[in-house]
Amino acid sequence: MGNFYPRILRTWIYPLAQRIQKRDYVTMVAEASKNQFLSCDELQYIQFRKLTALLVHVYKTVPYYRYMFNVTGLKPEDIRTWDDFHQIPILTVEQYREKTQEFISSEPRTPIYPIRTSGSTGSPTKFYLSQAAAASANVSRMRAQHWWGIELGDREIRVWPIPTGLDPGIWIPMKKLGIRFLREKLMNRRTFSANEISPEDMQRLWRFTKSYCPKYLFGYSSVLYNFAAYLKERDFDGRCLNLIAVVASAEMLYDSQIRVIEDVFGCPVVNEYGSTEVGVIAYSFPCGELHTMDDFIIVEIIKSDPQNEFGEVVITQLENWGSPLIRYNLQDLAIPAGDTKTCPAGMGFGKIKRVIGRRHDLIRLSSGRIVHGQFFSNLMAFMPSVRQFQVVQKEYDLFEITVETYSDKVPNNEERYLRTRIRQYLGPVEIKLRTVPNISRESSGKFRSVRSEVKQ
Repeated sequence: MGNFYPRILRTWIYPLAQRIQKRDYVTMVAEASKNQFLSCDELQYIQFRKLTALLVHVYKTVPYYRYMFNVTGLKPEDIRTWDDFHQIPILTVEQYREKTQEFISSEPRTPIYPIRTSGSTGSPTKFYLSQAAAASANVSRMRAQHWWGIELGDREIRVWPIPTGLDPGIWIPMKKLGIRFLREKLMNRRTFSANEISPEDMQRLWRFTKSYCPKYLFGYSSVLYNFAAYLKERDFDGRCLNLIAVVASAEMLYDSQIRVIEDVFGCPVVNEYGSTEVGVIAYSFPCGELHTMDDFIIVEIIKSDPQNEFGEVVITQLENWGSPLIRYNLQDLAIPAGDTKTCPAGMGFGKIKRVIGRRHDLIRLSSGRIVHGQFFSNLMAFMPSVRQFQVVQKEYDLFEITVETYSDKVPNNEERYLRTRIRQYLGPVEIKLRTVPNISRESSGKFRSVRSEVKQ
């Protein structure tokens, strides 16, 4: 389509589609473009102005928050400082799941629609998102991708889960497939399923990518890494694609995996941090850290132990007046960047040093010590036979390690190294190691390298 179509898409087609969906896209884009150059204080002023208006709204129109304010003795007018805001109780997914309908506003301002999380830490949960919140998430992504030279309408190959369930009858599934095909054509992208991706699928993806000439790849972190590892194993030159970036989302990506992707494709790996129920939360910037989307959400990183480097990510939606999440615990863990280092571009957005995974991705030992999954990733980087791995902590002192290898089994010297290093670091734990042809993904298509089943 050349360079002409993306300009038409950005100028006419996409704004019209957003207007049909009652999304104030044009205004949001203008504001977002201006906001990225504001100072931290100016952004916090915008946040608090939006927050106070939201709190008045939810007290009047959202049953759950009216009850919460009355029980705690707080009123919206009592929230005058950030310290006051922090008096609002943190919301858990279990609380939301029990009273989902009570989170829906009687005056949503813009239409709302249901969304469902992948259920990577349990059962899927249904949330409700307003059109305004959906628009803000899209605008946040477009603004952040612009930092890397990616514009709306640039050719994209996306590796993402494709729903496989069919509704009753024939017409509805065919209609959905038709809409999906039309959306793909209009957005100038092609999507490959990330639900299951075999070596044959990798080969087809490689052939199509070479012929389609995308500007960037976007998809699940683990699939993009596996794709890069597949090309590296076969000495295929990913640099011939001339990609401007590989945008990884939805899962943890370890340093060793980032190095493989960047080496194979010869371009930077961009980290998009978000969630189904919130949308885009933060995006990596060339400065090396993630910038939070402070004009649309409030991001807190709350440490349960001051000695910990990391804390739990707590989110407040500022645009979702239809069914807002206020101080909602995502169960994600992140390391704050602190205030000592400013962004080279002078942006006032908040910073996250690193997202380190889900709460259940941490290993907790009987001594109370906490070990991050990066430990296992670093070990596997020194085991040339291992293509992919998964560690499951079954009990405090019992670990099941499943690996995919390039050969039939893990060589004896590598297995001795693995067992020795784990016991040196974790203590006298039991290790069950097995080799399989393919490690299964979760039903959502996600892949978790490290998971603890120990009660927390």
